[in-house]
Amino acid sequence: MLYSNVSKGIFQKEYNWGKKLQYIQIGEEGIGRKFSNIPAEAGIESIKTGMNENISVGSARKGRPKIIQGDDKNLYLLISTQGRYSRRANGRIIGVLADETSDEKTDSVEEKMEILDMAYGAYGDAGRVGNWEEYLLKVKDLSAPFTIKIKPSRGACHYLRIETNKQIYYFHTWEEYLAYIDHE
Repeated sequence: MLYSNVSKGIFQKEYNWGKKLQYIQIGEEGIGRKFSNIPAEAGIESIKTGMNENISVGSARKGRPKIIQGDDKNLYLLISTQGRYSRRANGRIIGVLADETSDEKTDSVEEKMEILDMAYGAYGDAGRVGNWEEYLLKVKDLSAPFTIKIKPSRGACHYLRIETNKQIYYFHTWEEYLAYIDHE
């Protein structure tokens, strides 16, 4: 299963040797930017916002991630921190909340997830006005629920709650998140 907080279209590219490949793109091309084309299996039309039940991540020939059809029982996340343009905006994943009732302390993302691919985009001609990141992640540990703290390039932090049964909840404010935690 693949959860995405942003929808992504599938691009097709035909090479001069006659092969047509399709992929999703994360990040951007250009100065101060890094993009990555993640190959996508034929038949996948797009990645929608939310849970994509029959889409998973496999490996391409050289070991890079590839978007595939099917479910390998793992949970994958496609996370974008892109927001509206703002000077000195820096969108990123801050970390995993160490204590679900405190917004202050975070643990490293690598403790709960494996980063399969990462790219970034930027604002301004030379990419020096602000930036944002996009990640393809594999959840390693679902033994206990956890929350990812995401700082979009503009606005307050968002919170992505992952439950042990692979249910995912996206909260746009700390107050929304706390209301959910208090209700549990």
